[in-house]
Amino acid sequence: MANISHKASKPYKLLYHWVRYLFENLYHRRVYRLHTENIPQEGVPTILVSNHQNSLLDAFQMLFGTRNSFLHFISRADVFRNKHIAKLLYGLGLIPIYRVRDGVGKIRDNLQMFDTVEHYLHEGGMLAIYPEATHMDGNYLGRFYLSYTRIAFETAALSNFEQEVFILPAMLYYEDFTALRADSLIDYAEAFSIKPYYELYQQDARVAEEQVNEIIRHRVQEKMLDVRDREHYAQVTGFIAYTENAYADRQKDIDMKQLPQALKVRKAIEAGLYAQKEQAPEKVEEIYARTESFGKLLKKYHISHEAFTDPAKPSESIASLLFYIVLLPLYLLGMLPHILLYKITPIVMRKIEDKLMEASIAIGVWIVGIPLFYLIYFLLTGLLVNWFSALVLLLLLPQLGKFAWWSHKNFQQDFQRFRAQLVRTRRPKTWSKMTALHEQMLQDLDTLC
Repeated sequence: MANISHKASKPYKLLYHWVRYLFENLYHRRVYRLHTENIPQEGVPTILVSNHQNSLLDAFQMLFGTRNSFLHFISRADVFRNKHIAKLLYGLGLIPIYRVRDGVGKIRDNLQMFDTVEHYLHEGGMLAIYPEATHMDGNYLGRFYLSYTRIAFETAALSNFEQEVFILPAMLYYEDFTALRADSLIDYAEAFSIKPYYELYQQDARVAEEQVNEIIRHRVQEKMLDVRDREHYAQVTGFIAYTENAYADRQKDIDMKQLPQALKVRKAIEAGLYAQKEQAPEKVEEIYARTESFGKLLKKYHISHEAFTDPAKPSESIASLLFYIVLLPLYLLGMLPHILLYKITPIVMRKIEDKLMEASIAIGVWIVGIPLFYLIYFLLTGLLVNWFSALVLLLLLPQLGKFAWWSHKNFQQDFQRFRAQLVRTRRPKTWSKMTALHEQMLQDLDTLC
């Protein structure tokens, strides 16, 4: 492969600014970037590593969260098979790496790739790698492969182990893996210099790589929500969802609307569950059973946990309905230009088994679709009304789209609160059962945290 460029092309710069605007201002409600002071200055050889949970969105998190606007990524080689696509991917900063499944012969091509990457880092570049080699299908951390540690040490070898090389651990977290207008965050641990391990690497490369890898993986793990009881992943995450607000209320200084604070709460509850399982597994099995029963009842009656804890009074439902009727014209004005953007992704996802690809497909549709559909609506409005109105509509469309989505989600939540009230009044025995299960889970929380 050719040498890796340190400078982005003009088309890349234009695409970078457009996608960053879309990612930070339209697709997400808020993006948190924590401890950015830990990012080394440009010109310092750095390998950025993180957990991998959301495919393309993870790459955008890392790209837009560093000072390096032309961050290079190690990517699966199978997406480079088409030479035209390969040229585009190289231009976007992606570098292919082959896996065993690609064939033994292809693995040899990695040697050339490693050499090129090491020279790029030696010249002060920054490289992003996901050591898990694939995205996980939930909030847990997979095995870290050692390729990134080898690259780091071999980069140092180019300077006869005089140049300092850093590995920067980061943690990615999402309020919701697939939801539009949700929050996300990237949190950087302290950059780790591998210089103290140079001598060990020259004596026993494998041992040095494994020791560094263990440190880096631990630094990522301690920042993230790592559900360690994967066998009961659904029960653990369900229990967290059903009790986290109660935990936050007891702490009194936690705002669950702030994703970093919500993450701390969820980590604390997971830690309590895991510790209890180590000490009294039979009690945790009972907690899991209650959690599963409660979740099935919520699903059966199509209500959320939030709706269960705050069912709507009849007067509230009437007021909400009148509110949405009044705002209907504004809602339609914002929703209609975006409706196809919302519909394309579910159609594409019917043919894709990996559900965590949904957000990647969605943002890809937005990158291409928003300029196209906005242009169409601009032209139609200009031709049918006047060009001044067309320009005003074009400028307002992003905000109108945000409002329409907010209205849509709030209507769904209010409707679930209405349904919860129906269950409460028409199925008192069922409601009593759900209430008893919920109260017992809150008592369980007291024993855990």
